[in-house]
Amino acid sequence: MDMAEERGQFKQTISRYWLRTAGGNRIPYGVGCAWLGRGAMDAETMDLEAAVLKLAYDSGVRYFDTSVAYGESERIVGHFLAQVPRESVFLASKVRVREDVTAKEAVVLAKLSLEQSLARMRTDYLDLYQVHDPNVLANVLAENGVLHMLLEAKERGVIRNIGLATRQHDLLAVAANHGQFDTILTYSDYTPVDPSAASLIAEASGLGLGVINASPLLTGLLCGPPPMEVEIPRGVPELELRQKRASELYELCAANGVSITDAALQFPARQSQIDITLSGPSRAADVTNTIASLERSIPESFWRQVEQWYNQLPQK
Repeated sequence: MDMAEERGQFKQTISRYWLRTAGGNRIPYGVGCAWLGRGAMDAETMDLEAAVLKLAYDSGVRYFDTSVAYGESERIVGHFLAQVPRESVFLASKVRVREDVTAKEAVVLAKLSLEQSLARMRTDYLDLYQVHDPNVLANVLAENGVLHMLLEAKERGVIRNIGLATRQHDLLAVAANHGQFDTILTYSDYTPVDPSAASLIAEASGLGLGVINASPLLTGLLCGPPPMEVEIPRGVPELELRQKRASELYELCAANGVSITDAALQFPARQSQIDITLSGPSRAADVTNTIASLERSIPESFWRQVEQWYNQLPQK
């Protein structure tokens, strides 16, 4: 198998882990675990939050993504995984690569982080391990750097795919063209309010990488309430622009009798170059509401209006 074929394995097989709903639909969606494990953790809380993931599993979710950076999330995922067959789940996590140390030191720390993640999640392998939100890739791509260590772990079967997860499109493009990454993960940048990651997604998909999309609800802006009522940090032009656009989309949705949440969740599922989208529940109701939103019918005429609306907006 050559490198192009090997890196294409994620794209070729990931549909096995798409959401399968009780209604018989197969939807390219999984669960992101960023909102679990954020507070103080006792046995009762661990059980309650793991139950959110078990509900997702029982509802047809098979893809679960977490990170060492998400508080106690990996421990909650491990608590959940103990209740289901490991091979039935696609498990992804992430590592933060230190940038203030030498490449050799970064490797030692990343290797330790991987070992600790495996222990917390009570598993001996990860289906995907991603470098999480780096500012630069120097210690990742250095000779005998972190990527080299990850490739060795992949050869041993400890990890099955290597990815990069960040909002920095330039770094994702580097990973896509590097030849030894299997996936990229972009977040908050493929929504009806701002599909700015579209060209990156097309490039990576065309190169055979798996494309993962996250945060389709823009961390609350597209969750249902009027977007102008959602509190955002002030003085950040990008956030203020997105809130304004979200408000306009909200009005367009209301005029068509469509929930803005339904529209936001279904929008990336219509893009065939995206292999899976992740939405993060913090409670059981989020799981059931998300699946209901994904299954509700939205007419094609609405999507044409959304495209027309977006195309007439002043572009950044």
